[in-house]
Amino acid sequence: MTAVAGQASPGPGERIVVAPVDISALRHERAARQGHHMAAHLRTEAYPVYQRHQYPPTLAGETEDLSYEQNNRLIDEAKARLKFRP
Repeated sequence: MTAVAGQASPGPGERIVVAPVDISALRHERAARQGHHMAAHLRTEAYPVYQRHQYPPTLAGETEDLSYEQNNRLIDEAKARLKFRP
């Protein structure tokens, strides 16, 4: 669930927006989601610095594209490795 906590006035120039953050709700969302990997959405072809696609990485011993199940397993392993606490 996403809610707008604050909004800047329209128009050119910089704005500072201040809003409260519900830390327990944030932790719940991070734990409940199976991950939003920004690199998965990075359009590498739009930037000259990237000579080839970077995601998904080739996993050792795997030649096929990363599956949904494999991605969820990797997310769970990373959370366990980092001792992620919701």
